[in-house]
Amino acid sequence: MAPVLLVGASGFVGRHVRDRFPAGTGLALAGRSAGTPLDLVGTPHADICRLLAEVRPRAVINCAGAVLGSADRLVAANAVAVSRLVAAMREAAPEARLVHVGSAGEYGSHARPVAEDAECRPVGHYGVSKLAGTALVRAAAGDGLDGVVLRLFNPVGPGAPPASLLGRLIAGMRAGHELHLGVTGDVRDFLDVRDAADAIIAAALAPDRLPPVLNLARGRPVPVRELLDLMIDVASWQGRVFAAEGESALPWSCADVSAIEAALGWRATTKLRDSLADAWHAVPS
Repeated sequence: MAPVLLVGASGFVGRHVRDRFPAGTGLALAGRSAGTPLDLVGTPHADICRLLAEVRPRAVINCAGAVLGSADRLVAANAVAVSRLVAAMREAAPEARLVHVGSAGEYGSHARPVAEDAECRPVGHYGVSKLAGTALVRAAAGDGLDGVVLRLFNPVGPGAPPASLLGRLIAGMRAGHELHLGVTGDVRDFLDVRDAADAIIAAALAPDRLPPVLNLARGRPVPVRELLDLMIDVASWQGRVFAAEGESALPWSCADVSAIEAALGWRATTKLRDSLADAWHAVPS
């Protein structure tokens, strides 16, 4: 059976996809620091095509991208890179499925759980760049590529990046007795990264063609303050929290997950408290 090619295998999500991939199913790795060296922005087109021709994947999972940085960096990592991957797949792996990890940031803020056909009104360069990447995959799918975008909502769990909300909470609690945070009244849809990885794998291995976009989330709105209180309890932390007042540019974000449940038979199973506890214990004291 042809293998699956995982691009971005060393990132937060990619590492969990790699670790949870079913034994006996071929998996090839590519990225900046895992598997075959690959930089979708800098690697020549011919070399990307050569890699695809050598692996002959049944599916390509794209977990590569950037969350922080300048507008130029975000557009390069989240849009230009996708364009180059799509172009190479059309040439060297036209029958393979592309599973691209998108972002909740593409939707912007809505007052109720968003379905995949909701209006996209991203806030900031990150959301705009991710939406551009999704548009490229959808356009390619309209031209015949077997492509699906999984719009990932707020992943949490072991290995959370230091710059993420959870990463900053853990670092601050490990370091001292005060936390200085931004607005904590926002609402988010937090999903354990291991549940996310399972859904990504299921999408890559699904026998039938999938809808072009699927929300990847738990489907439960959680105030950031609730996550903070859970984290304080998990860590038995007794410090003081100083939070900013007011409302952020993205006050409310939650997904309607009925489409992914129907398409993949997948549902998030990890409790938020367990996600936070595992993340806490994964960081040395």
